[in-house]
Amino acid sequence: MSTVQNTPFTVVDEAPLQLQMWWYDLGEDGQKWVTKHLGALTDIIKIKPRDDLIEALVTFWDPVHNIFRFSDFELTPTLEEIAGYSGFGRDLRNQELIFPRALSVHRFFDLLNISKQIRKTNVVKGCCSFYFLYSRFGQPNGFEMHEKGLNNKQNKDTWHIHRRFAFIMAFLGIMVFPNKERTIDTRIARVVQVLTTKEHHTLAPIILSDIYRALTLCKSGAEFFEGCNILLQMWLIEHLRHHPKFMSYGLSKDNFIDSYEERVKDYNSPEGVEAWISYLRSLNASQIEWTLGWLPLREVIHMSVLKSHLLLLGLRSVQPYAPHRVLRQLGRYQVVPKDEDLSVQVIELHPEAPLPEALIQQIWNGCRYLKDDTQVPDPVRGEVDPGYAIWFRKRSRVDDVPKPKRPTKRPLVQAFDDKIQERLAWGEREKGYKTTIHALEERLRNLNFEKDLQEQEAEGEKKSLIHKNEALHAQLQQMKKASEVPVQDYDSLLAKTEKALDKAKEKIVQLNEKAESSKDHQVTKFEEERAQFEREKAHWVRSEAQLHAQLEEMRRYNREYQHADFDREMAQARLEQARLRAQLESALDREGHIREIATTRQQQLQDRDQNFQYFKEQVHNWAVYTAQTELERMYRTLGGQPGQAPP
Repeated sequence: MSTVQNTPFTVVDEAPLQLQMWWYDLGEDGQKWVTKHLGALTDIIKIKPRDDLIEALVTFWDPVHNIFRFSDFELTPTLEEIAGYSGFGRDLRNQELIFPRALSVHRFFDLLNISKQIRKTNVVKGCCSFYFLYSRFGQPNGFEMHEKGLNNKQNKDTWHIHRRFAFIMAFLGIMVFPNKERTIDTRIARVVQVLTTKEHHTLAPIILSDIYRALTLCKSGAEFFEGCNILLQMWLIEHLRHHPKFMSYGLSKDNFIDSYEERVKDYNSPEGVEAWISYLRSLNASQIEWTLGWLPLREVIHMSVLKSHLLLLGLRSVQPYAPHRVLRQLGRYQVVPKDEDLSVQVIELHPEAPLPEALIQQIWNGCRYLKDDTQVPDPVRGEVDPGYAIWFRKRSRVDDVPKPKRPTKRPLVQAFDDKIQERLAWGEREKGYKTTIHALEERLRNLNFEKDLQEQEAEGEKKSLIHKNEALHAQLQQMKKASEVPVQDYDSLLAKTEKALDKAKEKIVQLNEKAESSKDHQVTKFEEERAQFEREKAHWVRSEAQLHAQLEEMRRYNREYQHADFDREMAQARLEQARLRAQLESALDREGHIREIATTRQQQLQDRDQNFQYFKEQVHNWAVYTAQTELERMYRTLGGQPGQAPP
C-alpha cells in the first residue's frame, strides 16, 4: 500500500453551462433519442465532482497490476460495474467492441454533416474545440448562423436530428473522455457512429481503459485526470457505503446514476485530500460493501482463455484488466490471484498508428465467464481463500522494500545532470506556453471565422438590394426607350402606357410586401430569441426558487435536529445561490444585448422603409411624367398647338 501523496492535479469540475443548456434544448424527443443510444450516462451531469477524493485515491493506485491496494484488500472498477451504471450493454457476453479508429478531417465533417468548405484548421492534432460544435449545433440559432456551412439541405428539421449526434460527441468529449486542453477528440465521432447505427456494442471497455490510464499518469505526476472521474467517484463511494445485509435490487432496469444520491444519502464522507487519505489508509476488508446490490451477477467475466487478464482498448491506450484479483466485487469466492507485472502490456495509442484490433478481438472472444451457480451465499461479506491473507502480506512486504539508493555522483556529473534537468523543466514550461498560445490562436481563428460569416451574410443582403435596384432602373430605361418610338395610334399608346404604369404599381406593391415580410421575419426572429431568453430566465429563476426551498428545508432541519454540518451545507447553498445569481445576471446582460440588436434592426427596417417610399415616389413621378410627355407628343402629331393641353 502506497504512503506517498502525489502531485496535485485537476479533474472535470462540472458540466459547462452551454452543455447543460444544449441538453435541455434537445427537448423530450431529442433526449429520448440520446438516452436510447447512450444509456443513463448523461445523468452524470447532475453529480457533483469530488476532486479531493480522486486526488487521494490516486495515492493507492498500483500501476503494475491496475488495482487499488489498501491495508488488507484490493479494489478496481470492473466492466460489469461500469456497464451497470449506464444501464446499457449490461449483458457483456452478447456485446461487441468499439474500435475508435482515426478519422480524416473530411470524414469527420461528413459524420457531423458539416460542409467540406469549412476550414480544416478547425481540427488541430485530431481534436476540435467544444465551441466549434456548440456554435453550429448547440445554440438555438445555430442553423441560421451556419446554414451555408452545414449539410442540412436548408432543412431545420434535419438540423435538429444532426444536433443530437453532435451532442453525444460533445458530451463524451467533455465529461467521459476529457483532455487537458478541454478539446474533443475526433475519434469520438467514430464511436458515436457505431453507437447510433449498430446494436449490441458496449462503451464500457473504452471508459474503463481511459480511467486506468488517467490513474497511472496522475500517479506519475500528470496535471489533469483524462478519464471519467465522476464514474470513478461514484464507484468508490458505493463500495464504502457498507450495509449490514446484501441490498439486492434484482434484475432492475432502473437508472442507477439517477438514484445514486438516494443510495448514499446517509454516507458521511471526509472533506479534503488529507482527510480522505487518512480515512482510506485506515480501511479494512470488513468495512467494504463488496458486491453492489444492483450489479447483474448471473454471468461475470473471469479471465481470458489465452491469458489470465484481458486487454481493453481505450481512446488513448490499451490497458490490461485482471478481474480475477477482485472476485469478491463480482459476488464470487476470492482465490489467490496470479501475480504478474501487467504494466508491460500497456500500449499507448497515437492517432496515426494502427490499432491492434485483431489481438484485442481475439482476447475478447476468448473471455471466460463464471456462471450463476458460482455465487457465494453472502456477497456483502466477501468470501476469500484462507491463503489470500498470507499472500497479501507477503506481497505488501515486497512492495514496501525501499529501492536501493544510487551512488553519489561526482560534482561535474551532478552539475551536468542539474543543467539537463533545468533544460527539461524549461522544455516542459515552453511546451505549456506553446499549448496556451495555440489555444488562444485557435480561439482567435474561430472568432475571425464567425466575423467573416456575418460580413458575408451582410454583403450578400447588400448585393441583393443593389441587384433589385438595378433591375428597376433597367425597367425604367426600357420604358423610356419605348416612349421615344413614334406612335401611330393614340389609343394603343395610351393603353400601353397605362399598362406600364400598372406594372410599376404592382412592382411597388410587391416590394412593399417583401419589405413587410422581411420586417415580419426580423420581428419573428427577435420574438423567438426573446422567448428562448425568457425560457432560460425562467429556468434559472426556478433553480433559484428551488435553492431557496432547499435552504429553508435545511434551516428547518437545523432547528429540529441541530445538525452539526448545517453551517457547511448552508455555505454551500449560498455559494450555489451566488452562482445562480451570477448566471441570472449574465442572462439579463444577454437580454440587454438582444434588445440592442433588436433596436438596431428596427432602425435598419425604418431606414429601408423610407428608401422604399422615396423610390416609390420616384417611380410614380417618372411614370406620370412619361405618360404626360407621350400624350403631348401624340397631340402635336394629331395637329394640336404646341403648349396647348390635349382635350
